Order: sequence, then C-alpha cells, then structure tokens
Amino acid sequence: MEITKRNKTGGRVKGVSINKVTKELKEILKDVIQNEFNTIGETLQKLDPEKRLDAVIKLLPYVVPKLQNIQSEIEIKENPPEILHIIVDGVEMNLSTEKLKNGKS
Repeated sequence: MEITKRNKTGGRVKGVSINKVTKELKEILKDVIQNEFNTIGETLQKLDPEKRLDAVIKLLPYVVPKLQNIQSEIEIKENPPEILHIIVDGVEMNLSTEKLKNGKS
C-alpha cells in the first residue's frame, strides 16, 4: 500500500485568534483599568490611612521590583588566603572611618 502526501487545507491560521469572547473581554478590562488609572489618586485619598497604606503596598510590586535574597557560603580553612586578610582589614578600616565620621569612638 502506497502512502500519498496531500496538501493541508483548513485549520487555524498561525497567529490568528478565533476566540472573540476572550478578545472582547480583554478590551473591556483594558478600558476599565485605564479609567481606574485616571482616578486612582482621588480614590486613594478617600480611603482611611490604614486602607490607603494597604492599597499602596499591594500596588508596589507593579512599580518597584522585589529584591532577591542573596546567600553565599565561604569555607575558611586553617590558613585563610591572603586576600581574606586584605578584605577583613578593609572592612575594619571602613568601620573605624564611619565611627570617626559619626563622632563615635
């Protein structure tokens, strides 16, 4: 039995969305959000301070990126390398300088 190739016909065209409901819903939500942006300052001013602060905290991640925690592990051997002494001395020097600037001894 010989298999013959045939041309593809029909099917969804790449990049074309058929779901009209989703497209319409996105447009409606976009309009609602745009209107809220125009009045958000007035709306926040009407809230009591506790609720206003809560709203601002919830909005912050959309404006300011969250910082990631950074962890590092250092394995110190019996005879630490010379660079470690240089780093420690530099940190101690900076701490001493800061104390002097702040008038502490």
